[in-house]
Amino acid sequence: FRKMQEGQCDAMILARAGVMRMQLGEFIRETLKTDVFTPAAGQASLAVEVSARLEDDLKEAIRSALNHPLSEACILAERAFLRKMEGGCSIPVFALCRPDDEFNFILEAGIISTDGRQEVRKILHFSADERMDEAVFKAAGEKLAEEVLKSGGSGILEGIKAG
Repeated sequence: FRKMQEGQCDAMILARAGVMRMQLGEFIRETLKTDVFTPAAGQASLAVEVSARLEDDLKEAIRSALNHPLSEACILAERAFLRKMEGGCSIPVFALCRPDDEFNFILEAGIISTDGRQEVRKILHFSADERMDEAVFKAAGEKLAEEVLKSGGSGILEGIKAG
């Protein structure tokens, strides 16, 4: 924030939650819509790691107490997309899965060239049942990645890797 105030940059894009946590909300000028600025896969998710030496029933008790099954299911779709796109920190891919209603979901994902001139963005609507079957979410992520790749995403990906 100091650098921005000193004129070293004109603007910053930061996570709203962090800015609010730092009590600097007065600096927020715009909240970007996810259909324009979709986050990277898994943003805002947390993982809890426990020792492998813990008893299985204790590990399951911790998991049951802390896990949010709906969030986990959505993250599975996002990460499946990321894997299929060979994504990582150096590949500008994005994915956001969210519920549309009780058992219907929207997965929006894509890839953008490093110069920002090319973008492939796709949306997939899919359904799950009350079991929130992992396979359904993983398949949705993989299916959408295939659509992105076929729609020009593979060329963008090749350009990034070559460049």
